[in-house]
Amino acid sequence: MARRQHYTTTAPLIGTSFPSANSRNVTGWRSWPVSFVALCFAGLVNSCTPPAPEGINKLKEEMHDRKLKRVTAGAVQENAQNFGTTLADTIDNKFTAEAAKLATNESCPDLFDRIATKQAKNLQAKVLRLPFGKTDTTLLDSKLKDLYLAYQYSYQQGQLLESNVQKLSDTAFWVSKAISIKAQTCLRCHSSGPDAKPLKLGSTIGIYAIRLTRQQVIRHIDIKSLKPK
Repeated sequence: MARRQHYTTTAPLIGTSFPSANSRNVTGWRSWPVSFVALCFAGLVNSCTPPAPEGINKLKEEMHDRKLKRVTAGAVQENAQNFGTTLADTIDNKFTAEAAKLATNESCPDLFDRIATKQAKNLQAKVLRLPFGKTDTTLLDSKLKDLYLAYQYSYQQGQLLESNVQKLSDTAFWVSKAISIKAQTCLRCHSSGPDAKPLKLGSTIGIYAIRLTRQQVIRHIDIKSLKPK
């Protein structure tokens, strides 16, 4: 009696040709086409390749943003002021240290821009240095102009200048902090104030104005600080 033959049909991969079932040279996987083996190996390697560092950082940031944060408007404003004044102090300290090394032909504004840009990157903040009597107020938005003039008036009245936060809109804040002379080098350019009085170490010469977005403030709030103590 003739032996029955069973056939199983499988659609071959495009571009590959498998050996027939009657071939005498079938020796397992070694008989598979080289292109097919290479394709499988490449797929396995790619699936095990970790994402690039920038991809990991972006994923972490996205996961962080998705965490539920129940933050009141007051907490956002309070943290905006804390972040802004801390950033101003960091920039001021680094600027003072570097300015003390500058030669007379080097530019303090350029040095400040370089330091401020680097330090503000994490918060995506905008940092301005506004000396009293030397700032073109026509370049400032209305709220920042009012804030600057209020500080300048308080300075002229001899009042203490404290840090402040002003709501610019529903999505942004201006945080301000007084600038004082901390290095002897600064007196080369700031020998006298807008009232023509001589300046000295410790004298106030203007303000830092730092623009923060609400989104960045919330993003950097520590969740633990929101829990009741």
